[in-house]
Amino acid sequence: MQVSINKVLIYTIIFFLLLVFLSLTFLIFNSDLRRNLMNKAIGGYNLYNYIIIRGDINNRDFKSASNKILKYIKFSQKISKGKNKVLQGIYDITELTSSKMYTQKEFNQMEIVYVEIDKITQDIYKNHVWLARSLKDNDLEKSFYHLNKAINLVKSDELAYREIISIYFSKSADKNLIGLYCNNYFKDYEGSLKSRDFKNFFNDNQKFSIILNDNFNYAYTKNLENLENSVNYEFFFENAKNVNKFSIIHNFFSGSKLSIKNIILENDKLNRINFENLNYDSNSNYILNSGNDEIVFLSTNNHDQILNFYLNDDYKNINKISITLSLQKLSLANNSICTNLYEN
Repeated sequence: MQVSINKVLIYTIIFFLLLVFLSLTFLIFNSDLRRNLMNKAIGGYNLYNYIIIRGDINNRDFKSASNKILKYIKFSQKISKGKNKVLQGIYDITELTSSKMYTQKEFNQMEIVYVEIDKITQDIYKNHVWLARSLKDNDLEKSFYHLNKAINLVKSDELAYREIISIYFSKSADKNLIGLYCNNYFKDYEGSLKSRDFKNFFNDNQKFSIILNDNFNYAYTKNLENLENSVNYEFFFENAKNVNKFSIIHNFFSGSKLSIKNIILENDKLNRINFENLNYDSNSNYILNSGNDEIVFLSTNNHDQILNFYLNDDYKNINKISITLSLQKLSLANNSICTNLYEN
């Protein structure tokens, strides 16, 4: 009986070792499986940290959140130095934490986190803005440095400019600093932040399209030529179209106003659309002005935004549509700060 038990035990150990050996061999030679398991392990680790740190955020204990994120960063660097797959999870929880903070003390508590992320990579726009925010009470020179780095990464986003204005009002009346806002913000439309969770209709803020009769399979696209000045954009069609509705799709900047002054549909004659008889709406924009000679929409985000124009007639054989359009960024502060800058 004792011999049988020993045999069973030996067979069990041999089977277990054989199973481990086969599993390791399979992992060694199957790169897809190995990569899959690694991704799942990293995903699970990221989720674990997200849950426990979110508890600190809910309790507004940013000191504790900072310490946990630091451990998160140190562990990630033990796996692989520099940028690695864990960094995205670190960024996500850092972004969530930073979005809930209001006071200088809270940003100071997170400063070491921003410094450590900056050591890993210097190409994260928001981290430069957060780091500038945390440094503005004790090192304005470094704060300015990181704001400039942020603007060089993403020229058109408003977050860095909002921080510049805050520093100008509260810490430093440096004309060179506020000049970045006054001279650049209203003119720049290159570079923008994009969500990794979904793809916009366009990859940048400079393009817009018209869509005829809800047929989104065919988009007629133009590049935005400049900001503020009205430009007449002409859309030509290879084949004549019957049009009873058209839409403008764009992802222009949040906090900008889009002005439309003339709409002309051309066949054998010029059909100028009377705004009094035109119906229009949007999936997300607001209407600031609804006049007989101008329609002004307010852009509220950087996602795909659609303006719909419902014509009061079915226009036949249209070969061109002309639209006079201008885009203007709205101010982030009182206009006098730039007026005074230019006057002096």
